[in-house]
Amino acid sequence: SASQQLYNRICQLMREKQPYTDSDLNRDSLAQMLATNYNAVASAIRECGEGQTIGVFLDDWRIRHAAQLVAATNNPVGLIAKQSGFSSRSHFNSLFREKFKMTPSEYRNIAKEKAGK
Repeated sequence: SASQQLYNRICQLMREKQPYTDSDLNRDSLAQMLATNYNAVASAIRECGEGQTIGVFLDDWRIRHAAQLVAATNNPVGLIAKQSGFSSRSHFNSLFREKFKMTPSEYRNIAKEKAGK
């Protein structure tokens, strides 16, 4: 369907260009990158992304990106939150805890233990 095709394009854009790392990215700038309007983007994400809003969708990409950086680098968590497109450290922390059931520091320690084995 058209929605599925657009959703695939959105995900491809996320993987290749990582626009979500810009905290100023919003539904209008995202739609502009895809040469469409934000209603089309919103409905494609809602239909193909398990009912997600654009904000939840972007946060999901951001938090997964952040988790990779937490596991792979020694960068301070605040910097990683910023590099992943979060403008609020507290929003980042609560989302991280919600998704991974632990703090970024705990996540990093577990990743280091796994890497060391």
